[in-house]
Amino acid sequence: MDHSIIEAGKTLLIQVKRGENETEFPTTVIDRFDNSVVVEPVLYEGKMVNFNISGIGKQVSLFHEALGKMIIWKEIEIKAGYYKKKKLCHVIYINGDGIEFNRRRDYRQYLGLEGKAEHYGAEKVSVIVRDVSNNGIGLIVDNVAGFDNGRRMIVYFTDENGKYRFSLECKQVRSRVMQNGRVEVGCVVVNPPQALSQYVAFKQLAEKRRMLGE
Repeated sequence: MDHSIIEAGKTLLIQVKRGENETEFPTTVIDRFDNSVVVEPVLYEGKMVNFNISGIGKQVSLFHEALGKMIIWKEIEIKAGYYKKKKLCHVIYINGDGIEFNRRRDYRQYLGLEGKAEHYGAEKVSVIVRDVSNNGIGLIVDNVAGFDNGRRMIVYFTDENGKYRFSLECKQVRSRVMQNGRVEVGCVVVNPPQALSQYVAFKQLAEKRRMLGE
């Protein structure tokens, strides 16, 4: 799909991704031209976000929900500017058509922390807490034994020198064997606590600060 489906007043989501880390910035469309979209300036803590910072593996993508579908444009460039020489804005230059993208609605925060998983009636096993969202968690395990879809477990992990401590009841919903032989396990969190969403928000803010400080 070309970007003509983007209309003034609609919300866009700019995603900046580097490796496993990703940060999202919502903004609103002001106007659209042949090869660009003008949006409200993306600010963070009163500062205009600079999307032109280079880095190894850095990707900037644009998401837009239209016609009941989520569309992504990957070949974009974003620069600061002035709309009609008066209003501060960001200009998104788009090359190529967008494609339909099956995107999870919940923001996923990469962690890469050591943790433990305990199936009911079994001993705790070491896992890597790969990522977390408001109601889900991704794990990396060495051995698939015991990790069956539909099975429940308790996942334990801490962060920020013990400031955040979690013991989350989870239900496994998917698994995938990776190229290195380890297994990626996806779970939904049963009755997720409010502290989990606060933690995800904290981590996202920290990631934005890191990117703006580069």
